[in-house]
Amino acid sequence: MKRDSDHPLADFQPSRRWQAHWIWADGDGHEKNSYCYFRREFRVARGPAAVTIYITADTRYQLFVNGRRVGRGAPQSKPYYHYYDEYRLDSFLKAGVNCVAIIGYHLGTLMETRAGVLAEVVDGAGKVLAATDASWRVNRAGAWQSWTYNLQGNKITPFQEFFDARGVPEGWEKPGFDDSGWGAGSVFDWPPSYGNCPFSRLVQRDIP
Repeated sequence: MKRDSDHPLADFQPSRRWQAHWIWADGDGHEKNSYCYFRREFRVARGPAAVTIYITADTRYQLFVNGRRVGRGAPQSKPYYHYYDEYRLDSFLKAGVNCVAIIGYHLGTLMETRAGVLAEVVDGAGKVLAATDASWRVNRAGAWQSWTYNLQGNKITPFQEFFDARGVPEGWEKPGFDDSGWGAGSVFDWPPSYGNCPFSRLVQRDIP
């Protein structure tokens, strides 16, 4: 009988306890060179107080809060040992309605992976202010072309990026944007296991 200690990931540090769910747009999540917008508004009652966001994606993300760019990631990872990032948001927030907005990108060249974004906003008391789930609004980002030239020898960024800024919805990353025409986040939660990459083990980025 195989023991838990014999598992290939047994000695890896455990993930934090996530309240968020992996989400993407409708579909099977295996499309290549695909971009999506994600957004969620939330309230902060009396101004920022040690608010942190934890975030990762397969394959990459760009993060904005109230229209300001916060950061991008995730670092290159092994599919079974996937990094997440942590950002303090105090300087980006205001009392009242705030908006967290994400551009998610899926490379799609690894058979073991699928598209997904995972994010959780937590205040200093541990209260979850926003976490990716079906309440998030999602829209495919048509400003990027998907079927572009693919240099197969490049394993990290093989697709030529073709971006037309005229296709970006104006103000989508700010509070008050009308996202009623967008879809809901499509939730998927696979049990953590060695075979379900990149959801086997999430670890905090350990490099600057």
